[in-house]
Amino acid sequence: MRFFRIDGRRRFVALAIVVLAFAAMGVTGFATDVLIGLSALLNPGSGYSHAGPFYYGPSSLEERIVSADAIARVKLRSINSTVDVFAPDEQTSGHVSALEYEFDVLEYLKGNGGPNLVGVAYETDILFETQVGATLMGTDLQSTRDVRWDDREAIIFLISDHSALPSSSQQDRYILGIAHSGWHGYTIRSTHTKRWLPDASPPDTSTNGAQDASSAEQRFLLDAPAESGFGAVYGTGGGTASDAEGTSPTISLSELKKLISELDAEVAAGDGSDAYRDCVYEKYKWERQVAYDLEGLDGDYYQILEGYDLDSGLTSGTFVYHAFYASLVVEEYGETPVEISDEIWIDGPDAKFFESRWPATGYTARPLPSGEYRIYQILRPEQYVICDAKPPEAELKRYEVVVNVTAPPATVHEAFFDPVLMTGGSLGSDGSNGVLDDSEFSVGGVETDIS
Repeated sequence: MRFFRIDGRRRFVALAIVVLAFAAMGVTGFATDVLIGLSALLNPGSGYSHAGPFYYGPSSLEERIVSADAIARVKLRSINSTVDVFAPDEQTSGHVSALEYEFDVLEYLKGNGGPNLVGVAYETDILFETQVGATLMGTDLQSTRDVRWDDREAIIFLISDHSALPSSSQQDRYILGIAHSGWHGYTIRSTHTKRWLPDASPPDTSTNGAQDASSAEQRFLLDAPAESGFGAVYGTGGGTASDAEGTSPTISLSELKKLISELDAEVAAGDGSDAYRDCVYEKYKWERQVAYDLEGLDGDYYQILEGYDLDSGLTSGTFVYHAFYASLVVEEYGETPVEISDEIWIDGPDAKFFESRWPATGYTARPLPSGEYRIYQILRPEQYVICDAKPPEAELKRYEVVVNVTAPPATVHEAFFDPVLMTGGSLGSDGSNGVLDDSEFSVGGVETDIS
């Protein structure tokens, strides 16, 4: 919870007071699975699981564009605190606090709708049995929100509905994000997902703050300018946008429209299903997570290097190694090979000498002369398969296998005639494993016989 701070010897007294206070307000639960799911939907900067949150930095612009059902350039008209019904299933229901924003729509950049829309930010941590407690918390949400960008045009990213929030299915009513007291769940200062990008410039007072027509070069903030002090941490209501210090990255309206068009085309190139769109979204999320880990790990990225020894000249199909996650595949699916949604393969400079079999094990594809061979064992989880999302470079090279092939003792010299490697299969071979279809063939007009 973010509504109180407990330290020192007062911890248990303070906790008891808070629990009793929320009980009196009609609190029925904290962070239920469905609430966590809603938080994950609206704050994809974090991954949520039963083990807790995992942070990978703020969501990328690509993620927000792909996941949004509507994107609009708007001007804020009004804001009110409200209470909404939260009904994750037939047996469970309660009330959640929310902030209800009414916007004038200047143009839709994705999707379509009426000249006005409502974006709702929900408090997802606490479920109330009655409206009383939710109403009190809603008042607190409104009084502590950051108001400094309210007078500027903005780009907002909206989700059309959620099954647990019946009111979100109303026409021109959207989910905007997560609202917590003194926290920037969806604003330009969010550390998770910025669904509200204000105009980078203050409104022109000579036109009473109105901009009736957009300029292609109108610029919007991609991040909040740096600032310091209490407001920088808690984002309380006081202050103005001019209090911010320094500069911030921006994007022009034309650049944003171009990116939206490109991403819409990428999604449309698939089968048009929600599953395909989800895959594209997961691809960009995967890229962000890998980049975040690379930066935090100084480029190391959980590298796994395993070495194996092998004798030279062994027949094709010789077992070489088990990938580190092979046991997990067996645990999930069993010993018998089955069709699975995940994809497993090998890559790298020497991949042609090996083949991957169930369950993530490596075998030789042909007899090998002595030397060192390097390959990468790759796993692509099922959520990336439908749109053929390529793993980020660091993920492709995460698990490296080095195979040291050694000639038998007392070997003076060994030579392997491999027609596939030499000519791509033109020397009478079957084109895949180096086995000759016929021992007689012609090279440069000269008849040759292998015996």
